[in-house]
Amino acid sequence: MLFDRIVADNPGHVAVTSWGACEVNLSPALQQMDDAMFANANAIGQAWFAASGDHGSEDCRGDRNGHHRQVTVDHPANSPHVIGVGGTTPACSSGLVPGDPACAGYGGESAWRGSGGGASALFARPAYQTGCDVPPGDRRLVPDMALEANPSPGNYVALRGRWFIVGGTSAAVAMWGGLFARVASRQGVVGSGSAGPRLYALCGTPAFHDVTTGSNGAYGAGPGYDPVTGLGSPDVRELLGRF
Repeated sequence: MLFDRIVADNPGHVAVTSWGACEVNLSPALQQMDDAMFANANAIGQAWFAASGDHGSEDCRGDRNGHHRQVTVDHPANSPHVIGVGGTTPACSSGLVPGDPACAGYGGESAWRGSGGGASALFARPAYQTGCDVPPGDRRLVPDMALEANPSPGNYVALRGRWFIVGGTSAAVAMWGGLFARVASRQGVVGSGSAGPRLYALCGTPAFHDVTTGSNGAYGAGPGYDPVTGLGSPDVRELLGRF
């Protein structure tokens, strides 16, 4: 009881999870139980973000040799109460080469082929998932947003005095979580629950870079929403300025 009261009184602003499991390999009851937990978290002001997966549209890879692949999405990114984050491959306007290693500025993005995405067979489409060329249908679509996930060039991280490179949608979702924590901090309140309605309300604005090239196998990136990069990646300055 004491723990429940502490959580209710002091909920975290933003929760991020990088784990994911193939939707068709998990029981519907388990996923629905998780979704109820995420809905309750939204109700006390938490915004949840989850990685969409690192094996493209065929994230359910069957046996250990990768046979019998199946087009599906990952849980918990498939939850309507969680923001699913896909991956991109960024480019610099110039630089990021051996003779000029500094990135001189944003030069665009393409969809990362490992970015998980598609339509959930279990969850219905949330009311906020509309506009910006979201395709017709009644199934929850994944992902909602994206950020750099390709291990090449990757994200440089320093740990105990050493640099190394990380990638994958686990890295992308961590960056989105950090960004939305800034949103919550600027608002001076808890994360205000589901981030979906607030983010989709900004679709088609300069708050997002619309990623229109690349694919994850079954799906290609294109103008507006797509099941590879969602609404796109954030223009941080523009996004923060709209909250």
